[in-house]
Amino acid sequence: VELDVVVRNGETIVVEIKAHAGRGDVAEFARSADLYDKLHGGAPSHRILISPSVDPKALDLAAKLGIEISTDLSE
Repeated sequence: VELDVVVRNGETIVVEIKAHAGRGDVAEFARSADLYDKLHGGAPSHRILISPSVDPKALDLAAKLGIEISTDLSE
């Protein structure tokens, strides 16, 4: 499992950073976050995918899977 950032400070935040995110990227990130949950015994508080370019179908899947999408790199 490869995740770009995992931060623990009272809560666990799993972050994936992509130049472009498609539906497959969202599904892969969800699987990685689920595996992290199983290995570390706790679901991440937040699952965040950061990308300046996201396919509309990827946005729909992310919403269904509870993944936050950030396209604004100034946030």
